[in-house]
Amino acid sequence: MALKSTIDLTCNDYISNFEFDVFTRLFQPWSTLLRNWKILAVTHPGYVAFLTYDEVKARLQKYCSTRPGSYVFRLSCTRLGQWAIGYVTSDGDILQTIPHNKSLCQALLDGYREGL
Repeated sequence: MALKSTIDLTCNDYISNFEFDVFTRLFQPWSTLLRNWKILAVTHPGYVAFLTYDEVKARLQKYCSTRPGSYVFRLSCTRLGQWAIGYVTSDGDILQTIPHNKSLCQALLDGYREGL
């Protein structure tokens, strides 16, 4: 059921070719697709699925003064098939970004290395 609800973006009990394409882009590569989905969407505490930009800011607000580096990731509402990452900077600001030309895992690792 969790897999279906992740793929069925329109919640109409039908998975279109488009929705399946979006799913495969998010959790690629094909050889580890289901394992990536389980790790990122089922077990990772930072996954917040379909929250909006403002909801992400509200979710992270409580960490601004106490936990810089806190982050969540979600499916981008404006760029289907891409991830959006919201995070708390060392200054206590909340920023959000859509990583381009890299996987979510690579974007998170790069952010960690850069001290974000």
